[in-house]
Amino acid sequence: PFYEDDGYTIDTGFENAMDGDLNFAFVGTTGLYYLEIDTNAKTITLDAPQATGTCEFDLIYGVGAGLVNAGWSWDTPVQILCSSDGVYSANVAFQNLGGDDPQNNFRFFTVNTDWGSGRNYPFYEDDGYTIDSNLVNAMDGDLNFAFVGTTGTYLLTIDTVAKTITLE
Repeated sequence: PFYEDDGYTIDTGFENAMDGDLNFAFVGTTGLYYLEIDTNAKTITLDAPQATGTCEFDLIYGVGAGLVNAGWSWDTPVQILCSSDGVYSANVAFQNLGGDDPQNNFRFFTVNTDWGSGRNYPFYEDDGYTIDSNLVNAMDGDLNFAFVGTTGTYLLTIDTVAKTITLE
């Protein structure tokens, strides 16, 4: 109501939650969005994510059990957006169930729903990337990545210029 009472035009992806605090409720299609609150134009809008740099792909997709919000399905891949020239980044929830548990494994893909577009650990290693020590070669049938750090959400950055994959 704060924004509504102040004359804002609010994207149809939101409505009043009608809860005790009258919060926003997101009622749109699940996905990654660009949220803009323009205090001059008095608008709140949702748009599809926009690459803010120049990269080979607008998005890289993460799929695998090691990515908490993804799993081995194309239903909910993690979307890693081109955030600056040659750099992809996203906040990603990783899990480590210990040892060489296959539930820690994942892979990157350049095309949504295309298993053939996968880029596994050796793809980056062979191209000379320095890879964060929390990410190792899973040594499974597909040589996927395995997350061996502490379960949690990290800022994942794939820098194709500096040839690094980092977690913060």
